[in-house]
Amino acid sequence: MMNGSDMIDEDRKGFLIPLWFVCESITESDMNLASMLFGCTMAIAVFVIFKGGNQTIRTWKRSAKVTPYIIMIWLELVVSLGLSVETWIYLRGYAPASFWIFFFVVFFWSLSIQFILQIIINRLSLLVAVPGHATKMKWIFGLLITTINISVFCIWVPARLQVNHTFIRMNCVWDRVEKAIFACSDLSLNLYFVYLIRSRLINNGLTKYIRVYRMNLVLVSISMVLDVVMIALMSLPNSFVYLLFHPVAYLSKLMIEMNMAKLILKVAKASNPVSGTTLLGSGRHHQQCDNLCRIMSEIHYREPVQGRCVYVYAEDAESTDFPGIRRTTETSVVVEDGSRRCSSPTIPLPARALTTQS
Repeated sequence: MMNGSDMIDEDRKGFLIPLWFVCESITESDMNLASMLFGCTMAIAVFVIFKGGNQTIRTWKRSAKVTPYIIMIWLELVVSLGLSVETWIYLRGYAPASFWIFFFVVFFWSLSIQFILQIIINRLSLLVAVPGHATKMKWIFGLLITTINISVFCIWVPARLQVNHTFIRMNCVWDRVEKAIFACSDLSLNLYFVYLIRSRLINNGLTKYIRVYRMNLVLVSISMVLDVVMIALMSLPNSFVYLLFHPVAYLSKLMIEMNMAKLILKVAKASNPVSGTTLLGSGRHHQQCDNLCRIMSEIHYREPVQGRCVYVYAEDAESTDFPGIRRTTETSVVVEDGSRRCSSPTIPLPARALTTQS
């Protein structure tokens, strides 16, 4: 373990480490906190492996292929564990300070935040009306985070190598700013998802999604607390210990995403109580149709007619004791992206049971 603030020994000098490099002191309290965070990372990783394994098996059995979501789950786990293990090894003194130690810390961290945001956007894409908008979000946030990552490579690594005091002062400010930017990006995407659930599902009569709406608000709050704690830990006496909280926060966010995916699937399969009736459906979908239609398991799929995807909002044939007037309605869900269009044929529905716009 590295102790004191002495100049680094010549025989422990790593790659690109200057002669004036000074090791940060690591106290017993620092190591106790580091050990606790490292243990939390390993514990959360066990749950991630178990849940991720279950989702991977189910996805493979259903489609016989691995989706981008599944790939990003495992990559997030690998890079988070890599960051945790590398930081732990360095703090314990098993590896000397060197350019490669600092480089791979930033490398693992950069991939970690990229995967987390892309997983969130992948969840958002289920509700975005125009598929092209989800693709744009992926590129916009991908480029934003990539720009931040490049800046961290250019500032954080030289500051850790103690090239000069200018880089050290810049890093003290920019390290907090870029984490605040990531926190705001995370919050904005999650709040947008909450808005889409409210506006596209709940306000259109699919009240069963209130459960997803409320759960997402709770999980967003937990995610923001993790970001705030991460920034607060940067004020610790040892400026390297806080890095061990990154894997804890990112794996916790990953668990949140996997639980949200499971909850959405569970709720989508459940029946929806709407004025005494239930909208039923087979859950099949066509790839060229509106993603909003796809996520709602209530929508029943028929064969494409003249290049259009036709969906039927059908009530239970056995439930015919509804008083009141019956009328015929035609509902269209239009995707203004190219020439795609999803529409439903005329179907008799009880006037009180209608949940779509006529």
